[in-house]
Amino acid sequence: YYANGSLIDYVTKNKMTEGLKCELLFQIACILDKTHQAGYIHRGINPDKILVDEFGTCFVQITRNEPQKLTNLSRGFAYMSPEI
Repeated sequence: YYANGSLIDYVTKNKMTEGLKCELLFQIACILDKTHQAGYIHRGINPDKILVDEFGTCFVQITRNEPQKLTNLSRGFAYMSPEI
């Protein structure tokens, strides 16, 4: 349970100052950076999957099949969508 719901809910309910926007963006970037450093990519990141708790801390909701492990970069990703 996250008191503020998704990022969409949080943005809709709160006045977003420039400082708050920067703080949320920084948190999300750090989360994704740590995920990438661990060798994973997130194929479906969107505001509905970013959750915000009562303190304004962001969390990325990840389901079992979403993160994909990177393989040898010369061979590409373990999964690549047909659109690419």
